[in-house]
Amino acid sequence: MNLIKKILIGSNAKILPLAIAITLFGVVISNNYQNIILVLSGLFTIAFIYLLNTSCDIEEDKINEVNNIQDDEHFAIKISLFIYLLLSLLFSFIYNILSFLFVIVILLLGFFYSFKINNFRFKNILVIKNLITALGWCLLIFVGSSTINALTISSACLVFMFIFTASTIADVEDIKGDLKVGIITIPSVLGIRRFSYFILLIQCVGLLLILFLILYGLPYYLFFISLIFFINIFFILYNLKYCVKNNDIIVKSWRKTTAYRLLITALIIFIMDFVIILG
Repeated sequence: MNLIKKILIGSNAKILPLAIAITLFGVVISNNYQNIILVLSGLFTIAFIYLLNTSCDIEEDKINEVNNIQDDEHFAIKISLFIYLLLSLLFSFIYNILSFLFVIVILLLGFFYSFKINNFRFKNILVIKNLITALGWCLLIFVGSSTINALTISSACLVFMFIFTASTIADVEDIKGDLKVGIITIPSVLGIRRFSYFILLIQCVGLLLILFLILYGLPYYLFFISLIFFINIFFILYNLKYCVKNNDIIVKSWRKTTAYRLLITALIIFIMDFVIILG
């Protein structure tokens, strides 16, 4: 049971509902309901990438005191990775070749993000790691939609922005372990105060982009995504105030609010999905 729990944590189970919601968003905005099984492909793709990242980050996780994987558990992790990969590719290949190609791209991004080749991986490159993470997530829109048009591209851009935010905020949680193993992140370079202002600026840009897209004639339901940016603003200001008050980076505070924020984000996108379906 403890091993199953570690596999779920390693797969970042708290973020998997968001993978389902974003892939489903791609399905509903393109009326691609006959291929709704592609939602499972998106789910297993993200589960594979995060479990792969966990298996490559054993030393960092020991420092950060999260999900320590023991030596005798590595085989079970490898089996889980194989199952995730197989299901990810199978569901997309059977139902749509374009979706299958996007899944391949996401998997390759995840592989080069986590796995070291001659001591190189995207995760060790400042900003690039966050851009790669956001890019992989936003491509889920195309996995679900199986098409490329103005609506899917604009939706993917919005997903890119709030996932980039989530990725950089997650770096705050791992800042101590990352610094010890030589991973330089945006929070460690800017400091918490300037980092918070930087993220707040991205949220404001996101809100302006949504306003522009709706005025340009794209569907009103994109307004739901603006709620995600407002929620990010709230939690960032909350954590910034907490850090300033205690004159320290309170990792547990950021980690706790991240869980809430991801859950609320997934809920908002699910609501948006069902509004589109019922509308």
